[in-house]
Amino acid sequence: AASLPLAIITAYQGLERVEFSSGKSILVLGGAGGVGSLVI
Repeated sequence: AASLPLAIITAYQGLERVEFSSGKSILVLGGAGGVGSLVI
């Protein structure tokens, strides 16, 4: 449970870095992990 905030921040920063917005597509590799599942 303590690692959840870190995974959330990592997922958010990753989406910010690639300037993801509505209408764009991304490929999430490793979507079964903590960060990947939050991105999905």
